[in-house]
Amino acid sequence: MGLAFDFLPIPVISIPLSYLVARLTRCNPVAAVTTVIFFKLAVPVFYTLNLLTGSFFFGDMPGRDAVDTGVSILDRFLDILFEHGYPFLAGSLINAVVVWLAVYFLLIFLLERRRRKRGG
Repeated sequence: MGLAFDFLPIPVISIPLSYLVARLTRCNPVAAVTTVIFFKLAVPVFYTLNLLTGSFFFGDMPGRDAVDTGVSILDRFLDILFEHGYPFLAGSLINAVVVWLAVYFLLIFLLERRRRKRGG
């Protein structure tokens, strides 16, 4: 779950959001938060992959023109986000869901395998 949150364009709020979602879904919140923090260094790679995935599925749909107002870091981040437009947002959702499902089923498989080895 924590890895999937790093694909979404929510840079600061991803840590508390992963904690809350983990608590609501009865997952381990410490593991979710630790994963989000651990993969923060890979976020630029994830964002590039989001843009490539979105462009592959939806083509090159331009976003709005970005204007640097110099008001705050959040405004600059939103300008960059909107500059890339819908392919980036769609790619982030696709990648987050795919990664979450892949990690989820991998962990289920590994836990079942471990349970069989201990039981047999």
